[in-house]
Amino acid sequence: MGDCSKSCGEGTKSRSRDIAVKAQNGGRPCRGPSTRSRGCNRGCCPVDCVWGDWGPFGTCESICSDSGTHFGLGSDGCSTACRNGIQIRRERTRSKSPAAFCGGSDCSGSATDTQPCVPPCCPVDCQYGEWSDCCSATCGDGTQRRTRFVVSASGCGGADCTGPDDQTQTCNQGSCPVHCKWDRWTEWGDCSKSCGGGIKSRSRDIAVEAENGGRLCRGPSIRSRGCNRGCCPVDCQYGEWRDWWPCSLTCGGGNKRRTRELLSTAQCGGSFDDLEDYQPCNEECCPEDCVWGSWSPYGECSALCGGGTQVRTRDYSPAYCGGYECDGLSEESKECNTQCCPVTCVLESHCTEWDYCSAECTYGFQNRTRFVVSASGCGRTDCTAPYDQTQTCDEGCCPAVCDVSDWGEWSACKLGCNKTETSTRIRNVTLYYIYGGQECPFELSQDRGCNTFCRNDGWYDDTTSRSVFERMDWKML
Repeated sequence: MGDCSKSCGEGTKSRSRDIAVKAQNGGRPCRGPSTRSRGCNRGCCPVDCVWGDWGPFGTCESICSDSGTHFGLGSDGCSTACRNGIQIRRERTRSKSPAAFCGGSDCSGSATDTQPCVPPCCPVDCQYGEWSDCCSATCGDGTQRRTRFVVSASGCGGADCTGPDDQTQTCNQGSCPVHCKWDRWTEWGDCSKSCGGGIKSRSRDIAVEAENGGRLCRGPSIRSRGCNRGCCPVDCQYGEWRDWWPCSLTCGGGNKRRTRELLSTAQCGGSFDDLEDYQPCNEECCPEDCVWGSWSPYGECSALCGGGTQVRTRDYSPAYCGGYECDGLSEESKECNTQCCPVTCVLESHCTEWDYCSAECTYGFQNRTRFVVSASGCGRTDCTAPYDQTQTCDEGCCPAVCDVSDWGEWSACKLGCNKTETSTRIRNVTLYYIYGGQECPFELSQDRGCNTFCRNDGWYDDTTSRSVFERMDWKML
């Protein structure tokens, strides 16, 4: 189950499930809900106390001062006069909206509040203090300034102070001595030598000359100090470069190297160069043959049944700079899921029209059929509904023509050898004429003579006897 939607006051929490395998090929769909919910955290929620807005302050109480001067806003007999050091208060209230509930925090602070009432003030006039008086300089031109301060400011309708509170005038005490003053030092100049000990200097000028007995400037106008005391750098000394060594690679960008001998080392920060030198060589590209990568796993089959294909691929590093190209294919496939697909038999929804009746008259049969749209296969059941349907049809009575059976066998000759007798055969009426049919015109019986001649010296032998039949007149029975 997931987290509850509320921490209190009746929430819900849910859980869900997904379909792992979907129904296919006529399989049953999943039943039941995909999500279930239930209640949680049914307990009440804590509600903290909250103060409502303050109500308005009430009226001031009437209070009289201890000195006998009375003031107030009520009707208690006190006179309305300026007060001195007395405070009266008035009160206001507030309520809890809402009060604390279900373990919530209670309101802090008081439900009542007071403030002092301000009675009428007494008028106070502004008052200045005494003037001050002094000159700003003991010699030369100066200024005299005098000020006075407000001792008591006006208030409560009293009179404001009038007139200036600051006055200034010049005062001359005679010429003042001027003392000599140096200007600032200049920046240090460049050193006289770059190494091995040199000198650099700086100077200053007089900014104000001494006058009227003032003091003269003291100290030098130029200062010097040593600089660049370190030794002078001596560079390294080298021999001539030797011949180049062979290139490190035959193609694809190599390096060749040459060296030289160090004759003397650098001193005091002198320059130092490399004893080896490199430069590129044989920068033309190297032939690289194409290289096949590994085959990927076969992908999914393109069909679930009935024969599909699976494909796998491989990458390659192409040939470079005249190398051999890769031989073979980057993709190959194989058969998969070759088992047959289940096919359900499907018949046409409508039958053909009834065909002609099998008889031109009396009762016959007529047929109709419906064809198979899709035959069953791969283990599925054949169509169970009838393909063909037959019904009787009545075309009315037919004229019946007389019909007879085939002739039967001739009757046997019974008198023996060398006797004369008659043999007979018959046929029967199998269908009498009806409804205007033709009558029977045929004879139903035939006779013929038969003589049996015996051989074998006059003895009768069925195995060797031979009968000679003579045609006799036909007789109708």
